[in-house]
Amino acid sequence: MEPSTPAVAVLMHGSTLGFTSLPAWMAPAPLRMQLFAAGIDRRSGSRIAVLRLRYPDRDLRSQFRGALRDTAAALAHIQQIAPRARIGLVGHSNGGRVALRLSADARIHAVAALAPWLLPSDRIKPRRGTPLLLMHGSLDFVTSPRLTAELAARLRHGGADVDYESVSGDNHFLLAQAAYWHSRVADFMTRHLVDD
Repeated sequence: MEPSTPAVAVLMHGSTLGFTSLPAWMAPAPLRMQLFAAGIDRRSGSRIAVLRLRYPDRDLRSQFRGALRDTAAALAHIQQIAPRARIGLVGHSNGGRVALRLSADARIHAVAALAPWLLPSDRIKPRRGTPLLLMHGSLDFVTSPRLTAELAARLRHGGADVDYESVSGDNHFLLAQAAYWHSRVADFMTRHLVDD
């Protein structure tokens, strides 16, 4: 990334609980995001710089708050280096919740939340004009497809630019139709960050 970088996609993984004995980048959650990074780079013709965050292992109660702080720090770092870059957020599970919470930030130009970990009490209020892609596997039993669908409907009703998709037959790990998830996110980020 350099000052002239036109766009940056920040990729945020989900929980790493239970995988603390693995090297940091070999835990399934951060490793999963590597394929999204490759897809975005390929689809955008390397016009989008990709920043994969690796959150430290935290207990379940502090994961969201810690990831939110870490991502805010990464956004500040991007703004220092490439102040004109359009920034997109791609988050899975807990990372999806962080991405949605940060959708109100004026620096954010697109958000993709994949199988986001949502709570009924979450107050998601994206900045007007920020496009959102919400995707959830229909067989996800880790996070709630119903809450994601309800959030999409509520945001759309409030005037937000929301594209919601239930991925039939897939679960929380995004593997049954992995190539589809990767291409869908890469197309979305490319369209909204560099093809606009």
